[in-house]
Amino acid sequence: MAAEVCEALGLATESRTVTAGRRRVMEIAGVPHELIGWTARRGEQIAACLTDLETEYVTAVCSSSVSITDYQYVGADR
Repeated sequence: MAAEVCEALGLATESRTVTAGRRRVMEIAGVPHELIGWTARRGEQIAACLTDLETEYVTAVCSSSVSITDYQYVGADR
Protein backbone atom coordinates (compact mmCIF):
# COMPACT_ATOMS: atom_id res chain seq x y z
CA MET A 1 0.00 0.00 0.00
CA ALA A 2 2.82 2.41 0.87
CA ALA A 3 4.38 1.82 -2.53
CA GLU A 4 1.10 2.63 -4.29
CA VAL A 5 0.56 5.81 -2.26
CA CYS A 6 4.14 6.97 -2.81
CA GLU A 7 3.88 6.26 -6.53
CA ALA A 8 0.65 8.26 -6.78
CA LEU A 9 2.25 11.18 -4.93
CA GLY A 10 5.60 10.98 -6.69
CA LEU A 11 7.46 9.97 -3.50
CA ALA A 12 9.71 7.07 -2.53
CA THR A 13 10.22 5.07 0.65
CA GLU A 14 13.41 3.97 2.31
CA SER A 15 14.21 1.52 5.07
CA ARG A 16 15.91 2.84 8.22
CA THR A 17 17.17 1.27 11.46
CA VAL A 18 15.80 3.22 14.42
CA THR A 19 17.11 0.97 17.20
CA ALA A 20 19.95 -1.49 16.72
CA GLY A 21 18.74 -5.08 16.82
CA ARG A 22 15.12 -4.13 16.10
CA ARG A 23 13.14 -4.26 12.88
CA ARG A 24 13.80 -1.58 10.33
CA VAL A 25 11.08 1.00 9.66
CA MET A 26 9.89 2.34 6.33
CA GLU A 27 9.72 6.08 5.90
CA ILE A 28 9.31 8.59 3.11
CA ALA A 29 12.68 9.22 1.50
CA GLY A 30 14.13 12.68 1.84
CA VAL A 31 12.45 13.71 5.09
CA PRO A 32 15.21 15.23 7.26
CA HIS A 33 16.00 13.12 10.33
CA GLU A 34 15.87 16.31 12.44
CA LEU A 35 12.18 16.68 11.52
CA ILE A 36 11.51 13.04 12.36
CA GLY A 37 13.27 13.46 15.70
CA TRP A 38 11.35 16.65 16.48
CA THR A 39 7.98 14.98 15.90
CA ALA A 40 9.01 12.00 18.05
CA ARG A 41 10.05 14.30 20.90
CA ARG A 42 6.83 16.31 20.54
CA GLY A 43 4.82 13.11 21.02
CA GLU A 44 6.80 12.34 24.18
CA GLN A 45 6.14 15.87 25.48
CA ILE A 46 2.40 15.48 24.88
CA ALA A 47 2.35 12.04 26.55
CA ALA A 48 4.14 13.47 29.59
CA CYS A 49 1.37 16.01 30.24
CA LEU A 50 -1.59 13.90 29.05
CA THR A 51 -2.96 13.20 32.54
CA ASP A 52 -2.98 16.90 33.39
CA LEU A 53 -4.68 17.72 30.08
CA GLU A 54 -7.32 15.02 30.64
CA THR A 55 -8.02 16.31 34.16
CA GLU A 56 -8.26 19.88 32.91
CA TYR A 57 -10.69 18.82 30.18
CA VAL A 58 -12.94 16.82 32.49
CA THR A 59 -12.94 19.66 35.01
CA ALA A 60 -13.93 22.17 32.33
CA VAL A 61 -16.58 20.01 30.64
CA CYS A 62 -18.08 17.90 33.42
CA SER A 63 -19.38 18.45 36.90
CA SER A 64 -16.85 18.33 39.71
CA SER A 65 -18.37 15.05 40.96
CA VAL A 66 -17.14 13.15 37.90
CA SER A 67 -13.66 11.61 38.01
CA ILE A 68 -11.37 11.10 35.06
CA THR A 69 -11.38 7.39 35.93
CA ASP A 70 -15.15 7.31 35.28
CA TYR A 71 -14.54 7.66 31.53
CA GLN A 72 -13.98 4.78 29.12
CA TYR A 73 -11.38 5.35 26.40
CA VAL A 74 -12.56 3.63 23.26
CA GLY A 75 -9.70 2.10 21.31
CA ALA A 76 -7.04 3.05 23.84
CA ASP A 77 -4.99 0.60 25.89
CA ARG A 78 -5.74 1.97 29.33
